[in-house]
Amino acid sequence: MVDILIVDDEEEIRVLFYRYLTQLGYEVLWAENGKQASVLFDRYKPPVTVLDLSMPVMDGIEFLKSLDPGLLVSHGIIIMTGNDENSDIETCFKLGVQSFLKKPVNLFELEGNIKRSLDMYKAVSEIKQLNHRLTMRQQDFPNFLWECNKDLQLTYLDDNFTRMIGSPVDSLMGKPFRSLLAAKDVEQFQYKFLDEHHQPKEKIKGLTLDFETRDGQLLALQVFADAHIDNDGKIVGMVGICRDMSIFEQLSGDTVDTEEERVIRINNQFRLIQADAEIKEYLAESGIEADSQPDFLQFLDDPSLEQLLSYSFAQKENIPFPIEIRFIGKNEKEHRFSVQLHFDREGPSLQGQLVPIMAGDQ
Repeated sequence: MVDILIVDDEEEIRVLFYRYLTQLGYEVLWAENGKQASVLFDRYKPPVTVLDLSMPVMDGIEFLKSLDPGLLVSHGIIIMTGNDENSDIETCFKLGVQSFLKKPVNLFELEGNIKRSLDMYKAVSEIKQLNHRLTMRQQDFPNFLWECNKDLQLTYLDDNFTRMIGSPVDSLMGKPFRSLLAAKDVEQFQYKFLDEHHQPKEKIKGLTLDFETRDGQLLALQVFADAHIDNDGKIVGMVGICRDMSIFEQLSGDTVDTEEERVIRINNQFRLIQADAEIKEYLAESGIEADSQPDFLQFLDDPSLEQLLSYSFAQKENIPFPIEIRFIGKNEKEHRFSVQLHFDREGPSLQGQLVPIMAGDQ
């Protein structure tokens, strides 16, 4: 990873800074002008850029204006100024730059400014991760928080999670997330969590998986996750929650018989050909006439699941895992459900019973 980009048209300064900073252990690149720097910055997104203002081709101010304003907050910019550049300094302040060094630059001052900028860069990344955690906490039900790196190896589990699984935290850190799952759900996990390049997807919504406790019991948990994206826009891990699905059973214990409620049926043209009265109410909220046999694909939370539906009809098989659908009601309110679809040869059709994901739909 590149740590520092030096931008100055004077070769003597570039070489001096490069030698000094590489001896301190930093990875350093240099550019002769703002145009070269722009190319390198777009490619490497260095946490710190040491920038001269007076340069040919593209000067320092033009370079700063070419950057995304958000990057000027998360990435450190250190400006080298002369005595006659006060108006430019004012412009830099307005653009969000807060670190300046007078020429000729003292190397110890440069080192201190770089260290402070790198600390700030790391702090911004940590704040983003903490915000992810807080967002995940603010859900309808008690949640168990987890995090993993880009290889889906566990880096954090909260105490409630580990107590539920029955294994100490230290014994689970660094292990693949899939190692927590029942063997039958590992393939589903791989399919839902990884894209075609075997990289983590940016969002997982309401995937129900069986986790295996230390004593061999199976525990159904619903998984939600967001990719953790660093200041350079790269996925570096995932942060998520797991919900204990037994809570749904407790909530539904006081309701009337629900075996025939929220049942849907889909034909091989992916039309919704059967929906009970409650589902029709959700459709009506969305401005959809249930008797018109609406296109079921519009309700899929993950459009790529169309291929899975096609495969199910072609092979005359059940969908191997629950999928998530949603209806958009009044005031753009979402109603989310999980449904396990089973193949019915008499239709042929797929049918299943919707299980609410959100507390308000219980």
